[in-house]
Amino acid sequence: MKICHVIGNLSPPLDEGTSKSVVKINEKMLDKNIDSFIYTRPCEKSSDEEFDNTNVYRKDISPWNILENKRDIKKLNPDILHIHSSNPLMAIYFDKIHKNTIWTAPAFRGTEETIKLWELLCRNQKTVATSRKIAGSIPREVEVLPYGIDTDKYRCKRKPEISENPKILFMSSPKEKRGFKAAIRIVKKIKEEKNPDFHVAVREKYNRVDKAKKTLEEEGLSDISHVTGFVKDLPSYFNKMDVVLYPVKSSSGFTSPPLIALESMSCGRITVCTDVKDFLEVIDDGKDGLIYSYGEESQIANRLLNMDDRKTNEMSKKAREKIKEKFSLEKTVQRYIEIYKEIL
Repeated sequence: MKICHVIGNLSPPLDEGTSKSVVKINEKMLDKNIDSFIYTRPCEKSSDEEFDNTNVYRKDISPWNILENKRDIKKLNPDILHIHSSNPLMAIYFDKIHKNTIWTAPAFRGTEETIKLWELLCRNQKTVATSRKIAGSIPREVEVLPYGIDTDKYRCKRKPEISENPKILFMSSPKEKRGFKAAIRIVKKIKEEKNPDFHVAVREKYNRVDKAKKTLEEEGLSDISHVTGFVKDLPSYFNKMDVVLYPVKSSSGFTSPPLIALESMSCGRITVCTDVKDFLEVIDDGKDGLIYSYGEESQIANRLLNMDDRKTNEMSKKAREKIKEKFSLEKTVQRYIEIYKEIL
């Protein structure tokens, strides 16, 4: 069985949901002795050294290049094309190139018109959504199968604690819609009673590190803040933290559910998210994480301040158990393999 994973863009650093997930799924299949590779567009960086153990084929993917794409796929000769895309048009495009296709939607950016086109033109034998929210946008029988987390890699090595010096992490973009200002408000409230150590990890692209530092200086938090760019050893970084904040205004367009929350929970961190559908599908508020409504940062900060060691340890343990049970990479890959066999 030979599998071709198709993704529109795959560019280092691998800190974004779909790209990272597809690479990990491909690597896991290779570990299981399944002939698996990735077909994607060229990227700015010429080297794929970051993609350990991964076969990556890069070609222009566009309507005016479909004949070349057909020749490429025919030469590579996969048994199945597995399309990972938020756009139904990508599923249609590759459905015309190969007879055996599966479409996984990790987010959804289609319109009513593109979905109608997909219903009319696409023959793909299986459609998968990574969350119930996404599945609700696709008017056909859809299996919900989240992108999984490597729970052996993302594991709890240190119990989190809400001590006098809690280590708090925000990892996203320094934009308000991604929750940066909300995270600042939470940290400011905690700072009234404790001495938090605020860590901010953002991509270097578009001067985001400098923007984050400038905002923290304006908010008077420079003395307790540490700003870094892309973090390679993310499991170790998570395990140095006690609380991970992901207080987004909206998760529209994100890989759903967002991997940062799943990775944080797999490491047993106290994970704080807003009450958008993506997180409500993952976190049981008060049991394996904390959910709150955007704008109510003072209340969620108080909940954190009132957590004792017993509650913290219990929440950490349950978060880890949930990811192992429902969101593991091993289970995701095993189900994909079953689907491939069903199609063939």
